[in-house]
Amino acid sequence: MQIDKNDIKRILVLRYRSIGDIVLAYPTLEALRNTYPDARIDLVIDDVFKEVCHGWTIVDHLFLSTRNREGISKLSKLWNELKFIWKVQRERYNLVVDLHCGPRSAMLAFLSLAKYRIGNKLRPRNKVLYNIFPEPAGKGIHSVDVMLSLIAPLNPVIPKKKNLFFAYNKENRAYINSLLERMGIGEGEKFTVVHPGARVDFKMLPPRIMGEVVGYIVSEFGSKVMLVGSDTEITSISEVAQASGRKCGVATNLSIGQLAALMDRSEMFLGNDSGPMHIASALGKPVVAFFGPSDPVIWAPWNNKGKVVNAPVMECMPCDQKGCHLVPEHCMSKIEVGKIKRAVASILNKNRAPVGED
Repeated sequence: MQIDKNDIKRILVLRYRSIGDIVLAYPTLEALRNTYPDARIDLVIDDVFKEVCHGWTIVDHLFLSTRNREGISKLSKLWNELKFIWKVQRERYNLVVDLHCGPRSAMLAFLSLAKYRIGNKLRPRNKVLYNIFPEPAGKGIHSVDVMLSLIAPLNPVIPKKKNLFFAYNKENRAYINSLLERMGIGEGEKFTVVHPGARVDFKMLPPRIMGEVVGYIVSEFGSKVMLVGSDTEITSISEVAQASGRKCGVATNLSIGQLAALMDRSEMFLGNDSGPMHIASALGKPVVAFFGPSDPVIWAPWNNKGKVVNAPVMECMPCDQKGCHLVPEHCMSKIEVGKIKRAVASILNKNRAPVGED
């Protein structure tokens, strides 16, 4: 189908879950804004990720999906979904761009009644639900460029620098300043944020290895460490702290904005392939990220300060991340501590000499 640019007045972009995916979608939204400066551009995300888009002036309106509410009946969920679809239809979008391309977003694209519906054709259903199909991005392409490739049929104005963007409000900053003060970390004092968790256990660097690295940071560079995560990650956080042999700060269940404010005060972030890693990258912080099951070519930190430490190559990598028969001896358990320490040192040596040296 040929696209008439004059038709495009109202654009809806679909990017359900999760933190990292939404963060990495920013260059695509920026390209859409460059291409259609006078159009209304709205974005569909899950409501729990609202803070990811704080300060995104390139988006006019957020449509917040509430599908994951607990304690409500299936009938209520269906009714909420129907109301959501009706709200979308009322906006009379000319163009829908589906950056998610899952079954739910593909159906919403179709039911939006938009004249132009962009998505990939990798599933049989998509050939019915979309009517504009970009060429596949191919292998070995970062997720940022994969999403940009989806809007290629629009002949987009791609930003010269495909930067990410992350912001947080002053309340988040004040909360973190107070938290750090209570923990004895003053303004300007150096510390590292460490996130031991991940979506699935076998994407996590084992606590014994992460703990050894934390101990190295404290003893060799005099940097304090803040361990972060959700309450469900308390066990792994405690194991990391114990394995480090050092006193660590702990902050759990921070909001997305509070976590960003904490990272912004830090000098470095360490973590697995996860949403917090992408937040740190978007904030321009030096990142040391650990990869095994997922492909770093696609998901590596999107800044030139990011350093990736890969697990040794195994024939099952990258995997579908639906399970691992090698647990607990999975690929992440085989990452060499020495490689991590060298990556850490390459960042921290730029800021100070190791403790004990002039």
